[in-house]
Amino acid sequence: MKCISRWLVIAIMAFVGNVGLTDPVLAQTSLLSSDSAATTEEVALPDPLTSETIRELVSRLSDAEVRELLLQRLDLVAQEEQGGDAGQTTLEFLIDAGAGVGTSFTNAVQSAPRVPGGFNTAYNTLTGGGGLGVFALFVGKVLLMIAFGLAAEFAVTRLTFRWLESVERRSHPETLIGAIKILSLRAMLQAIGLIAYIVVSLSAIPLLFPGQREANTAHLFNMTVIVLVKLFAVISRFLTAPNRPDLRLITVDDQHARSGYVLTITGAALLGCQTFMVEVLRINGVPLGELRIGYWLNLLLYIFVVGAIYMWRNGIRQMISGVTSLQHKNIGLFANLWPAFAIALAIANWVLIEVLASMGRFDLLRGQQHVTLMLIIFAPALDTAMRGIVRHMSPPLIGEGPVAEAAHRATMGAYIRIGRVILVLLAIFLATTMWDLDLTNVANAGVGVQLASSIIDAIVVLFVGYMVWEIVNLWINRRLAREATEAGIDLNSDEPGGGEGGGTGLSRLATVLPVLRLVVSATIVVMTLLIGLSELGVDTTPLLAGAGIVGLAVGFGAQTLVRDVVSGLFFLIDDAFRVGEYLVIDSTVGTVEKISLRSLQLRHHQGAVHTIPYGEIPKVTNNSRDWVIMKLKFTVPFETDVNKVKKIFKKIGAEMMDAEYAEDIIQTFKSQGVYDVDDVGIVIRGKFMTKPGKQWVVRKDVYSRVQKAFAENGIEFARKEVRVNLGEEQPAHLSQEQKTRIGAAVADAAEPPPAPADQKAG
Repeated sequence: MKCISRWLVIAIMAFVGNVGLTDPVLAQTSLLSSDSAATTEEVALPDPLTSETIRELVSRLSDAEVRELLLQRLDLVAQEEQGGDAGQTTLEFLIDAGAGVGTSFTNAVQSAPRVPGGFNTAYNTLTGGGGLGVFALFVGKVLLMIAFGLAAEFAVTRLTFRWLESVERRSHPETLIGAIKILSLRAMLQAIGLIAYIVVSLSAIPLLFPGQREANTAHLFNMTVIVLVKLFAVISRFLTAPNRPDLRLITVDDQHARSGYVLTITGAALLGCQTFMVEVLRINGVPLGELRIGYWLNLLLYIFVVGAIYMWRNGIRQMISGVTSLQHKNIGLFANLWPAFAIALAIANWVLIEVLASMGRFDLLRGQQHVTLMLIIFAPALDTAMRGIVRHMSPPLIGEGPVAEAAHRATMGAYIRIGRVILVLLAIFLATTMWDLDLTNVANAGVGVQLASSIIDAIVVLFVGYMVWEIVNLWINRRLAREATEAGIDLNSDEPGGGEGGGTGLSRLATVLPVLRLVVSATIVVMTLLIGLSELGVDTTPLLAGAGIVGLAVGFGAQTLVRDVVSGLFFLIDDAFRVGEYLVIDSTVGTVEKISLRSLQLRHHQGAVHTIPYGEIPKVTNNSRDWVIMKLKFTVPFETDVNKVKKIFKKIGAEMMDAEYAEDIIQTFKSQGVYDVDDVGIVIRGKFMTKPGKQWVVRKDVYSRVQKAFAENGIEFARKEVRVNLGEEQPAHLSQEQKTRIGAAVADAAEPPPAPADQKAG
């Protein structure tokens, strides 16, 4: 029975071990009570804690010790569960956080009187109690160390002066790569001088400071104050180029470039002095926790950051707005709001630091919060650099005209969006790396490895889908630009087709591509969402089934819509019309302006837009395919020499082949002889053949040339005459009755004949 009870305890402990014994802190030691003694005995638990080690431990303990050990484990588990259930609410957490910040401020104020004493302690430790003379000697040695380094830097600068001067004389690079090459070469020459300073100054430390404490202090001052400021100066000059606007990588004016350069150096000096001060106190044995000087130094740094952002707010707006015309219409609002957002973020970051410090979470205050803050605040600078790279790497403009320019702008915008997505992903990667966020930590936080992995997979799917969508749009935009340029037409002109319509349309590919882009984009979005949901563990089969049912219901309920879509599909397959072509559909005429899935839009040459569903189109008359023949009629008097007119037309046709529009003429102007003889005179007809849409320009020139040639050859155009016979005698003065008869005859002749029935219906 004793053996059975012991193994029962082992089983219970194994179950409890899954909950509580796996804690590495709880698995270190345990206090055991004895039934036979009033004292407690400490028993070390085995590590690792497995079933075999538990059996071995229990075999060496008495029943009372095993029961006591089990009770203690159960009590610990109960306490943990009770503590977990009694979690803080959001309001309680905010109250505690505010109290922590207030307590931190109170402690810093109370510790302020001890700060001078701390500096005095560091002073005495550094000088070894030697007083002001020893300290003055130390300062003199530090200045001598700096002088040695500056002398070496000056010597190297003199040696490289000619190179640096030649670099400075290079101006107006045509490309971003050219500017970066000049800036990099200049920064490299400046860095050589900085390296010389570092080498010589560090080499002088062992010679000037025999004591370890003095040497460490001098080395710390040299690196955190002098070298750091010089390094930031080189980097800031590389980015802002305060004296070289032609080399500047960020889009700011000269004033803000110089002020940004000064603010960067000032911030570096402040950061270096803060670091030096804290480290000097620490290495000289001053308890920083009692002085709370870090609180004031950190507050001073954040006050400077907020002030610098406010002072340079217009520079930040200029960086965000940029100089390109490819910005979004809301970029101005974003640029105006970003400085305020950056200031609020800096203040929130300071509050977060104080909250974490009050909670004792110093493991989260290893500097990553400052790097994250800088990444977010200086995101406009990164965005500016990315836009400059995009302007350099983006392909050149394909073709000419508004369509090509619009496609180029769309291409540039797509590259900028892709670059911003990559920047965001890099920022997230850096932040998660610095904050030590990975799947294991997320899973340990209670999310679970599988769910965390699914979230990452879904994000990857969304990213891939977005990239595919952008690539498809890039390809389609560039193809549209090329097709529009090759077609040589401008659908956005004030009067397409010369104001009369009938111009040549775009290619078949250019007509289909917009519809194809809509279909492919919708497919990419749907597929990306379905795959993303599938990666998150959502069963997409019911969604697909439901979509099929909805599609079937829509098909039955919207048969007209289905008819329009199917009819449009077959019209496109038959290549019945293209964008830019001049169509006649029943009594509706116009140029095809837009083709969608359900309908097409025709713009009349007078400006009206007609939207016609595909299912309502019985037949299509296309006036923009291959060639156009235009026939012109000219009425001349009865006594005109017809052969002479024919020769005149032939001469005009030959002269037209030397005109600017000659390449648009397929068959030049020529006479077709006598077409008709009416009451006015002889009707002579001529014709010519041109490319679609070009006939209107040619017709205007033909009229002008014929009028000029007739005038030169004494040929007049026939005019309509009304002859009234008043009898054999022609009186010198007409009576009122005769005038009335003449007026009636003229009115009858001037009245137009009635229109045919089909024209009335039209």
